[in-house]
Amino acid sequence: MANNHRLNDPRPFVQEKGGFATQQLSSLAHTPAGRPSGIMSSITSMLGLHAGAGCHAPYYLIGNFVFAHFILVPRSFKQYYGIDHNHAPRDDIAKYGDAAVQSGKITQRQLNLIKRSSAAHSNRVENYSIFAAAAVLAVAAGVPNDVINANCLLYSVASVAYGACYVLIETTPLSLLRTLSWYAGGWACVRLFWKAGEALNRR
Repeated sequence: MANNHRLNDPRPFVQEKGGFATQQLSSLAHTPAGRPSGIMSSITSMLGLHAGAGCHAPYYLIGNFVFAHFILVPRSFKQYYGIDHNHAPRDDIAKYGDAAVQSGKITQRQLNLIKRSSAAHSNRVENYSIFAAAAVLAVAAGVPNDVINANCLLYSVASVAYGACYVLIETTPLSLLRTLSWYAGGWACVRLFWKAGEALNRR
């Protein structure tokens, strides 16, 4: 009866010299839904990288908006070093930066940090509109959610890396990391536009 039960069992098994040994390969490697189990399953589910996932684009849009418009703003550095003027904050660096260095209020290196922070902020704000357009178009076109989530994740990681590299890196060789992260984010946007075009042309 035991052998007949094993023969009728559709689950995978392996045959060994001593007889039949049922091995639940699928149970060990996958959940009942057919997804990878364990830590990887939790990560892919959380990030929405599996087929049938929900759309995480709105959360990525919110996160990138907050990062570009609030976290990367140079005003925190300007306020810390005492050269922030709320009545005309965009003129602070050009109008007061060099004077602050000459007076000894800040060093040239600190001024350069503020300048890089301002440039990183401007770049992320400019690129946000492209990312938002790509993500919204992909959702409207009916691109699979896992594809949208994967490219939104790539853009988000690249955007954070870009901002960190721009603000913290001071040497030309290492600044290539910033360039690489910029292209990675751009590639994610291109992929979203491309997939949206494919989906629209299939209608």
